[in-house]
Amino acid sequence: MKNLYLFLITSLAFNIHALAQHRQPNVIIIMMDDMGYGDTEPYGMTGIATPNFNKLTKQSTRFTHYNVAQPICTASRAALLTAVILIV
Repeated sequence: MKNLYLFLITSLAFNIHALAQHRQPNVIIIMMDDMGYGDTEPYGMTGIATPNFNKLTKQSTRFTHYNVAQPICTASRAALLTAVILIV
């Protein structure tokens, strides 16, 4: 019985340690109406200063090649929020 308790406590300690090390990434999706990714300062636009957005893009991974559900914002937003893409 003593060995069983020792085994359970040891396995529980290893599981807690393994779970504590697993960190899921933070995902931020920025979606704006009538604006492409090239219309922001980190991607080459010089008209508007965006220091916080610049800092965010320097610390993150950029995904610049993507497909949208429709070329208008309403359908693309609905597809993003519902995870349903209608192919017509």
